[in-house]
Amino acid sequence: MTAPPHPERMTVEEFLAWTGMGDTMYELIDGHPYAQAAPSEEHAALQAAVAGELRNALAGRRPCRVMTEAGVRAALRPRWNYRQADVVVSCRPRLPGQPSAPELIVEILSPSNEQETRDKLFYYVAIESVREVLFLDSRRVAAELYRRDAAGHWAPEPLLYGSGDRLDLVSVDAVLDMDVLYDGVLPDAG
Repeated sequence: MTAPPHPERMTVEEFLAWTGMGDTMYELIDGHPYAQAAPSEEHAALQAAVAGELRNALAGRRPCRVMTEAGVRAALRPRWNYRQADVVVSCRPRLPGQPSAPELIVEILSPSNEQETRDKLFYYVAIESVREVLFLDSRRVAAELYRRDAAGHWAPEPLLYGSGDRLDLVSVDAVLDMDVLYDGVLPDAG
């Protein structure tokens, strides 16, 4: 990630009013805007697939909303940090003028920025409303699910899923089939 030219540190409010540079997407990290890498076809296809599967699983369950490229306000240093999540689900009523309170955050891991994407975990687990953070691999059928328990504690290690598994998302009461999720996403091997 590279920061565009900007003379001063920005607050989240300044960042949200900033027009940026063209169609490039940015995140605000410690007051500095960072350009996001363009997604690969596999990343984009997996993002669309998971958003579609979640939307289907939550159909008719108001006020649940599935959002892509959703801005997430950080709980730690919220004046200086604003992240972009690949997919967010909120099932809490949204108050006018207030951002949605995410319960599930999904990030797609790509080779070009895997570590930066993984680093978002520490921002996400500090958000009180977040119950699960899901990482999906864009290179193979694989998922890592971090979950907060009923007492509010995060498991130290993620639950791992692969081909043939059903992904149980308790935060939004949805079950996704890993093979259906990845169908048509990865190029055929062979």
